[in-house]
Amino acid sequence: MSRFNTKKLIILLAVTELVLASLLNILMIRSSVEVREYKFKSSLTIVNRSKRVFNPNDIELNIINLFPNTSWQRSYLMYVLVNNTPTKWQISFDIDTNPIIRLELPLLPLNSSLSIVYEETVYEIHPKTIDSLFNTSLGEFLAENGPWQLNDEILRSLAYNLSRGSNNDFEILISFIDWIDGHVKYGGKMPPRYPNEVLKEGSGDCDEQAMLLITLCRIARIPALMQIGCIYMPNTHQLDSIYNNHVKIELVNIGWHAWSLVYLSNRGWVPVDMTYYLRRSHTALDHINGAAFWQRGTLSLAYISNYDYVKDARKLKDVLERYNIQLIEKDELYLTKSRFLLRWDLILLSLIIIIIVILALIIFLLLKEHKK
Repeated sequence: MSRFNTKKLIILLAVTELVLASLLNILMIRSSVEVREYKFKSSLTIVNRSKRVFNPNDIELNIINLFPNTSWQRSYLMYVLVNNTPTKWQISFDIDTNPIIRLELPLLPLNSSLSIVYEETVYEIHPKTIDSLFNTSLGEFLAENGPWQLNDEILRSLAYNLSRGSNNDFEILISFIDWIDGHVKYGGKMPPRYPNEVLKEGSGDCDEQAMLLITLCRIARIPALMQIGCIYMPNTHQLDSIYNNHVKIELVNIGWHAWSLVYLSNRGWVPVDMTYYLRRSHTALDHINGAAFWQRGTLSLAYISNYDYVKDARKLKDVLERYNIQLIEKDELYLTKSRFLLRWDLILLSLIIIIIVILALIIFLLLKEHKK
């Protein structure tokens, strides 16, 4: 090899080294993930103020929803106490494949109470990705099962008018978001209302607006469902009572929330948050790209697709008032640890590809120089 070619190769290798160093630095930044550890603690006290024996299992007060394991979330149940005594439990799944545990609670004599306390450790991995839901056909998310009212004539007429005969599911979704933004103000009721009631009254909170959007999507043959979760809200303490004071709720560092998941043919599943989102472009896209789902501190608890929780919420209110039962609930969420981890598998794969490309380039240049 000539002296000229040797110098040329040395310069090329030096440049290659600089490029590799820069790319490695970029890869380490982009391939890092943040892992946040939370402690979630929930307590429920059931007070029987009636003149008869009450069975808490009859209205499913013995069922506890657990935080699911997903591609970006891991949870571990630490303990369950009933009347301050450790109890056995077994994980099963509800109608929407959400993990639950079902306890066998004792009967409550008159003027007695019972307490349930449990704790979970939940790990949040950021940035997040949306899982392929349930590994089932999309047809499940088009059905009328659950709180969706696909045969309501007013809702059907609204969905058809807004879709304007379009076959573009993204355009249809944007038209639904815009319409709800302009016609439904924020304001909820307990128990929650069905979509036709939200439409009639022109108001709804997070889950009620989500139900309305999901119903419109399903009418338009766009798969959709609801996701319920919580948001970490440090240094907050909220007290509330519902159902004529039959339910008292205390929230520490936590806020419960709900949003829609909608399947688009060219993007897959996307979150759509009608009430709690980052306003960046001040367009309907903010409800998707700025959804609370993407933010740090948002955890997933359950999917709602087949379960009519509005019906059960109304039943709960009726039973509590009829039998004079009081529920006292306290939910707490604490961020206990946060750390960054490198995805070495992605870094190694990317480096191998980069090295192969650079070696191919060097060989090509040497062969070209050799021909001269």
